[in-house]
Amino acid sequence: MINNLPKKYHFSHDYALFLHDILAAIITQGESADVFTHTIELTDQKHADILDKMPDDHRWDWLEANGYSQHIHGVIYRHVIAALLSDFCHFVFEALSCSRKSKLTVAYSLLRKPFKDNLFYLEWLLAEPTVFINTFQHGGPEKLEDHRSKQHLRLPIIKKAVSKTSTPGMFNAEFIDEIRYDRKVGYSFAAPWDQANHLLTTFSAVRTTDQSFNFVFLDPTDEARWEFLYVQLPMLLYYAIEVVEALMIPLVPRPEKLKDNTYYRRAVGFTLWTESLGMEDVSQEEDALDLPDCPDCGGPVKWDKANSLLFYNELKIMCPSCGKVGDMSQEIEEPAQ
Repeated sequence: MINNLPKKYHFSHDYALFLHDILAAIITQGESADVFTHTIELTDQKHADILDKMPDDHRWDWLEANGYSQHIHGVIYRHVIAALLSDFCHFVFEALSCSRKSKLTVAYSLLRKPFKDNLFYLEWLLAEPTVFINTFQHGGPEKLEDHRSKQHLRLPIIKKAVSKTSTPGMFNAEFIDEIRYDRKVGYSFAAPWDQANHLLTTFSAVRTTDQSFNFVFLDPTDEARWEFLYVQLPMLLYYAIEVVEALMIPLVPRPEKLKDNTYYRRAVGFTLWTESLGMEDVSQEEDALDLPDCPDCGGPVKWDKANSLLFYNELKIMCPSCGKVGDMSQEIEEPAQ
């Protein structure tokens, strides 16, 4: 397998893949459990006969006109999550594969759609499910695009979505918006996304330099584009997981405070990721997993770099006093099925 990544970004890349895999597992496990299937119980056998003979593109209108609106909302809610998330994962996985091969122009180009488009409509579905579904049904592509492309409509939706995640204090809605849409901000993906997708750009913030084309003359050994990518991408993927998990609560509810080992692995991984790039960790300390004293020597076991890596990679913890290695997978409550 080709791997041209500088060593500095190995952990960031692997962590981004780990976060992608969490999102992909929501799709595969949800489909296996029929989570995305919604059954409409018809109130009259005649309705079944009518629907059987009706063209597919007329069924939604008929169901809505005959008292099945709530069922339609259930179908759309599930279908939108599954379709948008599956598409999101395909693009992100291919982008990460291209990054590993130093095909950075392609990587940036592939990341534009999932984070500017797919993620926003998932945010809107979380923030205002009824409004989104009604707009999806009756507003047409123009109304959907207006809310995505116009900041005064988009930002309030992102704020509501952030507030409904399990870690609202971890994310700043204005920053989440800027990093995806504001071409004038130096830390935003918006400008390089546009440049990766177009040979020439004339908007002042992303104007192509004279006697050049966007990205095509890049030195593939220049680390600047990798640095920019891995300083931002894992945070956005972490946020996407929070949005999707909040969307899944009505479909697979579980006790609010119950955490599984995937939750703790991604939280510990977040800290390791920030440390690997020399950044400040903004994760929430109150969500940290309490470590029990060593069962052999009774000594205290603390989170340090070695234990964080051991836990993240193997779900194990080592006592610094006696060297005993304990399996932590059984110490963490599994979510209710």
